Amino acid sequence: MKISAFFFALSAFPLLITACGSANPTIGPTSTPIAVVVNPRVGAPPPTPVTVLTAEDFYLAGISLRDQDLYGAAISEFSQAISSNPQYAEAFNHRGRSYYRMGRHQEALLDYDEAIGLNPAYAEAYNNRGVTYFDLNQYDLAIKDYGEAIIIDPEYAGAFNNRGAAHYALGALDSAIEDFTEAIKLDPQNSNGYMNRGAAHFNRGDFELAKQDFDVVILREPENGEAYDNRAMASFSLGSAQEALSDFDDAIRLNPGDPQLFADRAVVYGSLGNFIASQEDIDRSVALGADRVLLEERMEGLGFQP
Repeated sequence: MKISAFFFALSAFPLLITACGSANPTIGPTSTPIAVVVNPRVGAPPPTPVTVLTAEDFYLAGISLRDQDLYGAAISEFSQAISSNPQYAEAFNHRGRSYYRMGRHQEALLDYDEAIGLNPAYAEAYNNRGVTYFDLNQYDLAIKDYGEAIIIDPEYAGAFNNRGAAHYALGALDSAIEDFTEAIKLDPQNSNGYMNRGAAHFNRGDFELAKQDFDVVILREPENGEAYDNRAMASFSLGSAQEALSDFDDAIRLNPGDPQLFADRAVVYGSLGNFIASQEDIDRSVALGADRVLLEERMEGLGFQP
């Protein structure tokens, strides 16, 4: 999650979608391949048995294709699995994920509905439907689905993280922080929770707590440019312009094509009275697509121009 920049709007959240369903589910009597032999002609050599693919075969092929980002082909395999076994909740769920990855949200929702209808205790399907609602800005519905996933599986770290993002989107920062904290407790090695909680702390004005969370992310992921960007914002808000400058330098090194970073570093240079460097960064930001008039007006409004 990227916090609000000095010049730019809040960007999207990095949401976690947890892998759903077993790779080898039990799907009923169709799971055993059937050898089919046609009637042989008298005196002819025995025919080669023909293996009939099962619903599980199609499902596993779909999983493999989806993991290669071949979503259209994966959808075809999951559809074959569903045709062979219309009660196959996992196939509906994973086809929904493939539709989601292709931006076909309504079809994804229909598949998640089917998966949940077939298995009302399917926590992952609730989580995935919540992610789809989130992308459609239907945050209340997303929160409801994440809540159902958590009721079914109280240790579902991804659902806590995702519900926190939905609370954040609604401006419910205390609830967001509570959920991100729970996600961190359940999955302390996942940096998403720290990044997201840091953003919530920042927007609540708790800059030191925000900085501490971004410290954790950078310690674990020293090439994470977004974490340096966020920590720079927190440091600047705490009055540590030199620390902010150092972090913006790292963020720009890692993401040199981001106009926002140059615009934000221009603010820091301006606060230090280095107006030449500030103007150079504005020029770089404009060269990357930013609006010069807007940037210079805001710099003037901040009092960071000679």
